[in-house]
Amino acid sequence: MLEYEDCRTLKFALDISQNLHCYEWVPSEGLADFAAEHLRSRGMPEELIRSGAISLDDYGANLLETSGYMEASGDIGYLIRNGREFVREYSTPAGEAPVQGSMTIQ
Repeated sequence: MLEYEDCRTLKFALDISQNLHCYEWVPSEGLADFAAEHLRSRGMPEELIRSGAISLDDYGANLLETSGYMEASGDIGYLIRNGREFVREYSTPAGEAPVQGSMTIQ
């Protein structure tokens, strides 16, 4: 998540650690299951899904990438930020002034 957010400060890293609910994660070893579930939801016959005719890992990776997921370094999985509110307690967004009475260390 730090890489996904291009995190460069300890304060932002602390905020990320407090907002893990704001991210969706699909581990690399779950790509085939993710792809198979997607195909099932589209009405693909189970025998075709299990036949081996479709590379489920490749299909799953492609689905995630075209949906905006970022592949984490080390090929460990895919990550995207969801729509939940990201609460900042320690850092301020780039370009914004710190809240009155707080200190920003960059």
